[in-house]
Amino acid sequence: MKQAFVTIALLFGLQISVQTAQAQYTGDTYASARNTKTANLTLTYVETPGFASLQENGTVTGLCVDMMDRFAAFVKEKEGITVNYQWQSASDTKDFKLFMTALDGSKNGVFGLGNITITEARKQKYHFSPAFISNVTVIISHNSVSTLNDIEQVAEHFKGMYAITVRGTTNEQRISQIKAHRCHSPRS
Repeated sequence: MKQAFVTIALLFGLQISVQTAQAQYTGDTYASARNTKTANLTLTYVETPGFASLQENGTVTGLCVDMMDRFAAFVKEKEGITVNYQWQSASDTKDFKLFMTALDGSKNGVFGLGNITITEARKQKYHFSPAFISNVTVIISHNSVSTLNDIEQVAEHFKGMYAITVRGTTNEQRISQIKAHRCHSPRS
């Protein structure tokens, strides 16, 4: 699975084919924007420092925001369409599950910004921009725990410890797989 910091670009087409009945957020369609030469887009985000995060002055900044600004400039130059943003966010911008739920119910010109793992299941529900940065999942532990070089050693190295991850994410699934492996390991 390719994990990337991505703009879930419910791309300009400004059209989104999210499979759900009720809209949370909405924006203009590409057809409407071409007709009026104005695109009113809705941006939402999950708190991802450096990529999309709320500042003390109330603005959202980061690489994803900068990319949306460049996107707006591109659309203006190539299509003659002025892009306006309206920010919407879940009550808790750090809650990944709320973020994804809000996108599930959105339609038309809505863009979600954040650290999203592109999975086959998610590709069925969302349009993604091309990945622009990849990262890997790592397990971080106290420096008194020796480095895990072999998954077969997971029970020994992490005995009596608890894993902390974000609920509802692919990282939670990966931790569950490691836990299942540990429970079925002949040494555990």
